[in-house]
Formats: sequence, C-alpha cells, structure tokens
Amino acid sequence: MGRTSGIVAVSLCICLCLLACVGGKLRGPSDEEQVSAAVSELKAAWEAKDAERILACYSRDYTYSDGSDFERLEQWARAVAETPDVQIEVFVDEMEISIERGEARVRGVKSRVSGPEGEGEFGLEYRLRKENGKWVITWSNAWSIR
Repeated sequence: MGRTSGIVAVSLCICLCLLACVGGKLRGPSDEEQVSAAVSELKAAWEAKDAERILACYSRDYTYSDGSDFERLEQWARAVAETPDVQIEVFVDEMEISIERGEARVRGVKSRVSGPEGEGEFGLEYRLRKENGKWVITWSNAWSIR
C-alpha cells in the first residue's frame, strides 16, 4: 500500500505539472499580442487597399483626431481602394503598445503613401479597445514626417 501511494502521488504530481504547462498554452494570446495582430491586419489591409478589410479594423464609433468619423473613413478607404496609382506601405517595426484600463495605445507606426501627386511619410498613433472580443481602432492621428 505504501509503494502504491507513492506511485499515485508521483503520478499526480506529474499530471499536475503537465496540466499547468498545457493550461498556460491554452489561455491564448495576451492582449498585447492581440493588439499587435490587429495592427498587423491593419497594415496588410491598407497595403492591399482592401476597403472591407480596412473598415473591419475600425470601430463604428471611430474618430480621427480632427473629429471626422467612421463614415468619412469609409469614404476615404473606398476612394483609395479604387485608385490604382496610390500605393501604401505601413511600417510596424518600431511599434510600441501600452494597455491601460481596457484601452490600448499604439505608437511608432509609420506609413508611406505615394501616387500621381507625390509621396509622403507619416507618423501614426492609434487607440484600440475590445469590441465583441476583437481589438478595433477607436481613434487615430497622423502627422507628416517627410
């Protein structure tokens, strides 16, 4: 009986350790990883000039820093998608994410927009929150850096 109890105890410890290891993997990505993935999807959507994918990255309550809203964003995204000469590149290698009280702030994103009227480079800042389990952009700002 003593030997059986020892084997059961060791087996139970091994099972608990395995469960703890697997449990950590089953929790899913952290909020920071989810925000990073949301910004990566935004990057891919803008670079593909796919209006539907772009709009899916934003909250319907979205506001740009100048006060314009989701409706204006939708008009702009569709216009860009329909303009073959416009190229957009988004750079996230210097992205910084901070999350506080359910709001994510993303800084360090840059973009380059080129078209028939010239080229510009911009710094970008975003605020995101979770809506229906998905991080979406609720506010953004852009400024010229070149």
